[in-house]
Amino acid sequence: MIQQLKERYAALVEDRTGVSPVIGVILMVAITVILAAVIGTFVLGLGDQVGSSQPSASLSISDASSEYINDTNANETFVINHNNGDTLNEENIRITVRDEESNNLVIDLDPASANSSVDTPDGWARLNGAALEEKDDIELNDRVTIMENATDGAYALQNDTNYQVTVIHSPSDSTLAQRTIELR
Repeated sequence: MIQQLKERYAALVEDRTGVSPVIGVILMVAITVILAAVIGTFVLGLGDQVGSSQPSASLSISDASSEYINDTNANETFVINHNNGDTLNEENIRITVRDEESNNLVIDLDPASANSSVDTPDGWARLNGAALEEKDDIELNDRVTIMENATDGAYALQNDTNYQVTVIHSPSDSTLAQRTIELR
């Protein structure tokens, strides 16, 4: 009898394995599912959106002066103040001005330092009084002034008209600030 018990015990010890085959199969399936999800995310382009999140910045938009006069060559029209949050790189910022009534794009600064516009007049931006240059950073308490430069006496902006000014973060295509302002 003791001999039989020893034989059974020896048989049990020989059959023991460190990990059950069921647990091994579960681990292999889990690894395969995780790899498929990661590869699928990047193949479908969803991984590209990970690096382009919207910055956290508080901006305010206002009228540059109490009265808009469209008979000077360089007219300050709108002011964007960086009140709080992340530093913004001008290359990633697009500033648009639309006529609220017709929804026509009047000024399109993409990036913010661009000296181009949709209409005849050129629009451009100044950072704290100096020309906003490529690769400038817009930091806390900075002031960006949108100017209107009329060529040949043609002006895109008009008195007593509402304009929608929008500041867009281009990589994430998100609106950082938007306000409707009436030029008087």
